[in-house]
Amino acid sequence: MTDRMKRALVLLWRIIYPLLIYQAFTVLVFGGYGQIASARGVVGPADYPVLLLTGAGALLAAIPLGLLYRQVREEARPEASCSPGCLLKSAVSGVCASLCFNNLLGLLPQFSEHAGQVMEVIIRPSFGIQILCTVILVPVTEELVFRGLGYWRLRRELPFIGAAVISAVYFGLYHGNIYQGVYASFLGLLLAYLFERSDSLPAVWLFHAGANLASVVINEMGWDDGAFAHPAVKLVIAAGAGLLLAFLFYKIREDGRKT
Repeated sequence: MTDRMKRALVLLWRIIYPLLIYQAFTVLVFGGYGQIASARGVVGPADYPVLLLTGAGALLAAIPLGLLYRQVREEARPEASCSPGCLLKSAVSGVCASLCFNNLLGLLPQFSEHAGQVMEVIIRPSFGIQILCTVILVPVTEELVFRGLGYWRLRRELPFIGAAVISAVYFGLYHGNIYQGVYASFLGLLLAYLFERSDSLPAVWLFHAGANLASVVINEMGWDDGAFAHPAVKLVIAAGAGLLLAFLFYKIREDGRKT
């Protein structure tokens, strides 16, 4: 085995095992809940509070993953500080990205059906549970896995384009269905770029949280029905959100040059 192949395998392991840690905690939470529910004879697997259990798994996994990320960063260089303005721009950028990509994908019939199935699972719990899990807890852990540890390690071995594309595809495949996979891959490219420019995990978390918040609110309020479902309206919203997203990323890039 050549040295190059050994390095590739080591790198592959380093970007995969944080996800295995995350999945292990999720399995433990679901398994523990299943044991308790079975003993009480209350519910079956079809009735599990999937989103709440996923959030609990993310919360538990964030502890060891956060400690691992801190250790990895300290071995190289400390994370850069991000100004409140940069954090705000990151959050608003996430909202814009969600509006842009969701409306563009909504123009394609084959994606619309998948989107409805996915959102049916996500919006089933209460709005508060959706905010807690989908907007706060899950993005924290996913950013630790895919940007803080995944992209960061890829970037130390590869140029930006290579690291960004690999981490984005990895992020998309993780979501396990065609709609979320395509959406997450596009989002992953922007998250990699944002992490590259800001070098701030809170910035990419806020972007991710903003994107998920927009999706949750849109579906909760039914804004994807009626006039908003018209292709021309979707195209206008996508174009406007995309232009604002580009402007915000330009400003974030300018902020990075000043520091």
